[in-house]
Amino acid sequence: MKKFILFLPIFLFANLFYQIPLDNFDINKAKLGKKMYFDTRLSPNKISCNRCHNLYLNSSGTSDLNLFGLNAPTILNAAKNYLFFYSGDIRDIKEQVIRSITSTIELGSNFKFLEDVLNNNPEYYLKFNLVFEDGINKNNIIDAFINYEKSLLTPNSKFDNFLANENYSIFSDQELNGYKLFLNLGCVYCHNGINLGSNAFGNAISGEVIKIPTLRNVTKTAPYYKNGSEPNLKEVIAQMARTKCKKEITKEDVDNLFEFLKTLEGDLIDYE
Repeated sequence: MKKFILFLPIFLFANLFYQIPLDNFDINKAKLGKKMYFDTRLSPNKISCNRCHNLYLNSSGTSDLNLFGLNAPTILNAAKNYLFFYSGDIRDIKEQVIRSITSTIELGSNFKFLEDVLNNNPEYYLKFNLVFEDGINKNNIIDAFINYEKSLLTPNSKFDNFLANENYSIFSDQELNGYKLFLNLGCVYCHNGINLGSNAFGNAISGEVIKIPTLRNVTKTAPYYKNGSEPNLKEVIAQMARTKCKKEITKEDVDNLFEFLKTLEGDLIDYE
């Protein structure tokens, strides 16, 4: 038997969400960070950051690879997170960049190696000295990566446009019904803030306590869950309603929630 859902006035939730801003970053540092992001020479293992956080895979900033048993989280909008990595044990973007560079399951590099590679490359040597007064060093390498990460935002989603104007007519009937379900099922209590997630902890399906993932661009970031075990977002919606919200929802409800989640797709701005 279907469990009825009591719909609360949606204006009660208005202050739980925020638009994606066009963040402040240094464009020249970001361009330098972008060059390093795609460069396999910066890793002793000859891999790049883009291997796991693929910006050209459906503009998702993630991967369909399952490396070390992990489904790589999207890098898009990650600069607006409160917590980093599944463990959420890093709370600072600088520390996140350092770990991503040095972790054996990520870039697997070190700053001595990076400095040697960059100093021996005339193009990098010139660009670093144009952008930074003191050229190539650990802090400037980190700073360039941070500025590029800050540029990887996806503004201008339909949901952001709704937040800017509080005009419900921007939604289709399905999208609005999905939004109401999202609020009244209780999804909002974990998925809120700028990234609709990434600012609190929750129990995974496995029971493990991990950082709650962002829902921005979630329709593009298959597969799902920490281990990447589910490729179908509609299955995830039904499973999460059942396990987290303790509600059995109909196929129509699932479809409506899916249409609402599509309104969280923003534009990936590429800085040449």
